[in-house]
Amino acid sequence: MITINPPNSEPLRVNYRNDFTLTLSIADINSQQLSWADTDFTASFFTATAASPYSASCHNGQYSNCRVLDDGNLQVVFDNHSLRPGALRADITLYLPDDTFPDGTRRVSVQVDCGCMIVQGQGTTDPDVAVEIQAPMLRGVDGISGKDGRSFTFADLSDTEIALLRQPAQDATQAANDAALRANQAADNALDVEANCAVTEANRVSAEQARADAEYNRMTAESMRANAEMDRGIAERTRMLAEQARSEAEFNRDVAETERVVDEQQREANEAARVNAETKRGESETQRVANEATRQEREAARVIAEQWRNDAELTRVDNEQTRQQAETQRATDTAQRIAEIDRLTANGGELLRGPQGLKGDKGEQGEQGIQGPQGEQGEPFVYSDFTPTQLESLRGPKGDKGDQGIQGVQGVKGDKGADGSNNKLDLFIDLWNTACGDYGKYNATTGFFELNGLTDITYGQAIPIYQAYVGTALSNTGGAGYDLKSVRFRTTIPRIVGPWSKIAAGLCDASAIEVLRLFKSANSTTMYVSDFGNDVFMRCNFIREWLDVIDLFGNPYYQNNKSRTINLHGGLQFVSNHPFRSFRFRGINCNLDVGLFPNIDYATFKYLIDNRYTTPAYMDDITFYVHPYTYAKLTADETYTAYTSLTDEEKARWASLLTLAASKKVSFAK
Repeated sequence: MITINPPNSEPLRVNYRNDFTLTLSIADINSQQLSWADTDFTASFFTATAASPYSASCHNGQYSNCRVLDDGNLQVVFDNHSLRPGALRADITLYLPDDTFPDGTRRVSVQVDCGCMIVQGQGTTDPDVAVEIQAPMLRGVDGISGKDGRSFTFADLSDTEIALLRQPAQDATQAANDAALRANQAADNALDVEANCAVTEANRVSAEQARADAEYNRMTAESMRANAEMDRGIAERTRMLAEQARSEAEFNRDVAETERVVDEQQREANEAARVNAETKRGESETQRVANEATRQEREAARVIAEQWRNDAELTRVDNEQTRQQAETQRATDTAQRIAEIDRLTANGGELLRGPQGLKGDKGEQGEQGIQGPQGEQGEPFVYSDFTPTQLESLRGPKGDKGDQGIQGVQGVKGDKGADGSNNKLDLFIDLWNTACGDYGKYNATTGFFELNGLTDITYGQAIPIYQAYVGTALSNTGGAGYDLKSVRFRTTIPRIVGPWSKIAAGLCDASAIEVLRLFKSANSTTMYVSDFGNDVFMRCNFIREWLDVIDLFGNPYYQNNKSRTINLHGGLQFVSNHPFRSFRFRGINCNLDVGLFPNIDYATFKYLIDNRYTTPAYMDDITFYVHPYTYAKLTADETYTAYTSLTDEEKARWASLLTLAASKKVSFAK
């Protein structure tokens, strides 16, 4: 049942050339207001002439020539409608979800007299038309689709509702019967008055009926065409969704294939590295066997030398005993001589003089008298019997150093002494603290050694680090104070104090190096390098930081030659997520390739740009070649998680690098 405007009201009149709007409201059988937004529909508007119909529709939320208002009513916009004069009617089809039907949709058609006349003359002042539609097959308990979200069924109706549904049909039947009766009466009257015109009028009525039937058939065909068009749209959308799913599946397959190829390349690289490592292990084992043979030969020579030393020690002991005996005898003889002198010279040398006679003339020299009897033997002198003056008078001039005696025999093995391991550790801690200076120390609280920011160095790891520090320094053309090739320690104690050249030599195969520091000075303008070569950090898969500030200002090899490129990748494939993140170059004026390191941090690139070579006459345009992850951070590429995982502050900092780099004639590439 359809209600249009108040009863007995005049139809609205719209000039056929005017644009206008038509507001449709829809209600269920209980006159409860429903919303047009809950269903798809098609509406075909036409006049009595049925020429040039105007369509409005909604399919999958896409509205054509209409829109849903805030109150749930539908506003149809007639723009350039081309409708002919006549009473405006509408054929509306609703598409309700219903699983009962194979296509999942139930079609409900409603024919509406819009209560509006399209006229040639003056129309109504307000060209807006409002129409209320009561849908006979809808119940708005749970939305426009019916009770419990389903279409209405006959079993859902009460007797009152059934009677209400039948009433329009009964009214229409009664009206038809009344019209037929009036028509029969009019026909009888017409036959009486104009008998001759009856056949002609009958023919006209038949023709008009045929025309009306044809128009109805045309409208039915148009409705079927609109339905078919909607079905075609649904099928097309289904096809597009299937095509999109196919494209996504194809893209995922390509991505998976790319990842597989990368993984295979990584596996081949790992296998090559394993074979190389196995070869080096074999070479190392051969070297170890040779070293062990050399050690055994040296041990045998040491045993022989030790025996010689023991023999020489026995000879030395015998000689020392002989010397001590001779020294004792010499001291005894000296003491006896001094005692005899003292005895004879006592009392003014009285024992040396005879009795004094009268002084006479000097006679001739007499003969020497006989020697008197020997006195009693006294005790031998000891060292404590001599005064300092006597000892000084007895000491002769220092003699020449004698030849070294032969090694004496080895003494008897003494008892086992106390455990000296703690003494060794204490001694090593003192050596470590002295060597490291400001860069490291031993932490008594944690029990670990610390150096260059590493705080968990064990005693066993600290020993080779210190041994490398006290080892033989390399020449200027051989490295930077360390031979880092194939080393197995985690970091370095800095020991270089002056300028160094060709720093790259030897910086490869250091598979255990994590943090590198070579120079004692933290910021020396005299530090520079002459050549980096292609072996820098080759197969150094654990290095994270290079702490030295490397000055390129005084390096003509890189200073004024932008065709040069510093390669910090060793020329070989690294692991997929290499940890190297930080280094400092000052005065760079050439290209830089760090394309194999995905974790180089923002601070490193900012330092390189802030401190690049700036003399205008020689300042070249240079390029930093970076990893795709770094390039994504710089260019805000949201296809990489390396960028999307950044905070807003970090994204802004990386973006600012491009502006800073451009001001210093630096560009980035991958």
